[in-house]
Amino acid sequence: MQETKELEREVSGVTQFAKDLTIKTSDDSLNAQGLLKEIKGRSKKVEEFFAEMKASTYDAWKSVVAKEKAFLDPLSAAERTIKSKVVIFEDIARRKRDEEIRVANAAAEAKARKEREDLEKRAEKARESGKIEKAEALRAQAEEVVAQPVFQAPEPVQATGTAFKTTWKAEVVDLPTLLKSIAEGRAPLGLISVNESALNQYARGVKGTMPVPGLKFFEEKTMSVRTK
Repeated sequence: MQETKELEREVSGVTQFAKDLTIKTSDDSLNAQGLLKEIKGRSKKVEEFFAEMKASTYDAWKSVVAKEKAFLDPLSAAERTIKSKVVIFEDIARRKRDEEIRVANAAAEAKARKEREDLEKRAEKARESGKIEKAEALRAQAEEVVAQPVFQAPEPVQATGTAFKTTWKAEVVDLPTLLKSIAEGRAPLGLISVNESALNQYARGVKGTMPVPGLKFFEEKTMSVRTK
């Protein structure tokens, strides 16, 4: 406890000194740079003080996590296996229902089309026979013939607490073509993201000597301190 309190006083003193520090001359800057080395030394002292405690608690944490993982991993694997089998079954069942509905709709439309054609033929015969009024009535009747909606089987019953979700996804199969589509305004700019790490690596390589349209190269000054 005594060592902890001592560290607290040292850290508090340094942080307050940093807040109050003003640099107006080169000597001030030189002195401040010297103090940075002292801060590095105190930081190392703090790290050494807590190193043993961190190591022991980390080892204990890793042991607990490993034991927990040994139980959770098989359960997670079982969950993924069951979900996969259920989704496959439900997908097959959905496609089967969709096909049944498609066939039924096609049959209903074919039946309606034949009925319309029969009425049109009757209307034409009536017209040829001079029965104009009857022909018009038959044509009006033909126009009203539409395929009746097919009954759709209800979705399968789901267990309480479960739900099926369909998610649309996309993957890049031709990057240059995608970039061209974005440049032409046929796709949103948000479809791509900038790799800042690669940009900075490229900037370090060319050091601004090779202009690239759309990029701005600049220097950022930082400072490092070594204790030895």
